Amino acid sequence: MWKNWIDERMNLKWLSDGMKKSILAQYDESCQRWGRLRLSQIKSKQTDVVDLAGGTQRGYTKPPEHVLETIHKGIDEGSFEYPKDEKVAEFRYLVAEKLKDMYGLDLNPRSEIALCVGASTALDAALRIFVNPGDEVIIMDPDYATYEAQAASYNAKVISVPLKEVKPGEWDFNFEDLEKRVSQKTKLLMISNANNPTSYLYTEKNNEDILELANKNDFYILSDQVSEEILFDGAKYHSIASLPEAMNRTIMCSSFSKLYCLSGLRIGYIAANNKIIEQLNQIIGWTTDGIVTPGVDAGIAVLKNKEKTREFIKNTLESLRKRRDYMNERLGKMEGVIPNNPKGLYWAFPNVKSFKIPTQQLAEFLMQEEKVYVRPGTWYGRNGEGHFRISFCMDPEWIRKGMDRMESGLEKISKKII
Repeated sequence: MWKNWIDERMNLKWLSDGMKKSILAQYDESCQRWGRLRLSQIKSKQTDVVDLAGGTQRGYTKPPEHVLETIHKGIDEGSFEYPKDEKVAEFRYLVAEKLKDMYGLDLNPRSEIALCVGASTALDAALRIFVNPGDEVIIMDPDYATYEAQAASYNAKVISVPLKEVKPGEWDFNFEDLEKRVSQKTKLLMISNANNPTSYLYTEKNNEDILELANKNDFYILSDQVSEEILFDGAKYHSIASLPEAMNRTIMCSSFSKLYCLSGLRIGYIAANNKIIEQLNQIIGWTTDGIVTPGVDAGIAVLKNKEKTREFIKNTLESLRKRRDYMNERLGKMEGVIPNNPKGLYWAFPNVKSFKIPTQQLAEFLMQEEKVYVRPGTWYGRNGEGHFRISFCMDPEWIRKGMDRMESGLEKISKKII
């Protein structure tokens, strides 16, 4: 079935080579585009599905109240045109101030900060300005689901570097694995920190080694930091952008989607040197013509009302920690499942290799038999095989129902295996 789906698209004469490569860059029935479609097809025939695949906080956690008030006020006052220049300037200034507070960066808000429609715009724009056909783009494996296909769509050669599960549930970055894959054709390294889906947090030493390698081999680094503030158990976050001279080679992007529950307003930003920002602004102008006006209002409200925002962050992280702990406890009690106890992000990435069934097939079984939606780890790279990505940013009752159904489904699988 999956092969017919791929062949059909390869035979479309009007489809660009880049888009065809974006499909072929992935693999067999675990291809993310096919896998997502297949699970959606199964879901469409079901009712009462518990969806644990979500990438953002949905329903249970609302944006900060002071942000909602600002959005409503803007709408009441007619904020339907392009955002006013003075508001855009204020938002850029506040982003620069935030990055100075967090990472010690001294950035010019006018020339070293760009506002964009979600961080996803930054990913695509960076590939567009840096990558020529045949250039090599390095991506960790596993890592964010769209990187590989996006890079391939620009006719880049994708080079995967494995993150290693040193023991079930524990992941680590090995610098030598990256170093030996760098070549004269390497143009860009795309990396999420914390790593989506494993939650691995890159250390200061990791980042120092990566930056030194980039300087030595003349490639650039895209640091995707959309979950930079979602941390648990006293975990420390280190951004590669905070290293001396890093902004000569780093494009850092983030958004207000994850922690602040504002994904629908598409508020993202990019920090880089002025020459890179100039080019990024051209792409942003061509493709989206700027950022959404209510998004500008919301972003200003988040960053300007620091005390209220800090209280929101504190309460949200504590709530997420409790939900994470509950999910970890439930996963740990399921026979054949090993949880990973994430320190960053709000997704778990449990190891289910003991079932010896491809996780795409396992996810399809859980959807069909138990009406629970989990994401196969192979959507994030070959090295994600044997894992699920499941969200604990949902309503606690939703998580409980999902864990009940997942446990029931895996018990059925175990009996079949035995």
